[in-house]
This record gives sequence, C-alpha cells and structure tokens, in this order.
Amino acid sequence: MTLYPIGYGTRLATLGQLRAETYPDLMHPVYADRLFAWIVAQDGRVGIGGSWRRTQPDKPGFAPDGKSFHQTQQFPSGGYFAAVDLVVRNPGGRHRSPTWDEVPEQGSPQSEIWRLHCNVPGEPWHMQPIELDGWQTWVNAGRPDLETRTMPMYIATPPAEYRNPHRGSFLCIGASVRYCTTPDVEWAASQGVPKLELNADQYENLYRNVYGVLP
Repeated sequence: MTLYPIGYGTRLATLGQLRAETYPDLMHPVYADRLFAWIVAQDGRVGIGGSWRRTQPDKPGFAPDGKSFHQTQQFPSGGYFAAVDLVVRNPGGRHRSPTWDEVPEQGSPQSEIWRLHCNVPGEPWHMQPIELDGWQTWVNAGRPDLETRTMPMYIATPPAEYRNPHRGSFLCIGASVRYCTTPDVEWAASQGVPKLELNADQYENLYRNVYGVLP
C-alpha cells in the first residue's frame, strides 16, 4: 500500500486518509480531481502539509486575510478553497518542502498536463489550479470558475531501453492507467494529448501497478 506524507512532521497516511484530512467538502472538486491525480502519480513521495485555513496568519509572506486561495472563495459553482502547501517525504527526518524540479512550475509543460501550477515566487510548495494566478486578478476577471475538464490526460511513453514491440505506452487519465494499443496512441496523439517520457523507475512503477510484475 502506498503511503503519502501528511502534515509537517513524519507522519505517513493512506490516500484515503490524506483526502479525508484535507477538508474534502471545502476543496473545489475540479481542483481535487487534478490535485490527487498528480499526487498519486508521484508514487508516495509528495503529500500535503497544509490546506484550508479559516483565517490567514498575520505574518510577512502570507496573503492578507480573505485574499488567499487557502481560504474559502466564492466561485460560480460554490464556496471552495483551491490551494495546498506540498511536502516531500524525507526518510529519517521531518517532511521537507519540495524543490522547483519536483513540482509543475508555472508555465512548464507539466503544469499544462496536470492543469496545476506552483506559481508563487520562492514558494515551490504552494500549488493551485492553473486558472488561478493572483487573487486580485481573479476578482477583477469576475471570479471565473475552474474549467470543468475533469482529469488530466497524457501518454506515458517508455524510456529508450524499454521500447520494443512487446512494451508500449500507457494512456493515463488522472489516477487511472490503461495500456495503449497502436490505435489508442494514434487517436490520443491526433487529439493533441501530450506525451510524457518516463525514466526507467517511473516506467517500471507504472508497469508494475498495471500488470503486477516488472517489465
């Protein structure tokens, strides 16, 4: 069973616990679909340190109270929050903050794939939907809702050492993965579904999760 870091200590939790303890009824459902799909794809390395806040800390570096996506905001679909602070498992120590190369930085191909971005300078741990980039900008635009595209989709292609007729790509839709036949790959590519080349470890983990054995 995969366990995920939660909070700012050393605790690990199941995916169900992680979801249940990060205010699922208050999190924007479209954001939740994207966020937990991305977390599952990190295979237990990344989890959530902080999520919803009733009030903002009155400290430097924090948005003013009422102007943070960690707090409930009024979207057309309802009142929700839409930001979390990520943590990374740190064996032998307390969970640590992620680095920029461990998250979908704003403007990166990964941010387009997952429809999530870490967009605050100097804060690679802060993740929110790609549509949200500044509270005042969002308010000035009329508080638009998140796109209803439910789950990110991408084609996971194997590294060079695994490319042969017996091993192919996978079509990944959020946390769901299935094997791609050649027509599937051609259809997905024709629809503009992005391709993401995996390294050997990522491909082996994905293959094992689908088939129960290593490739």
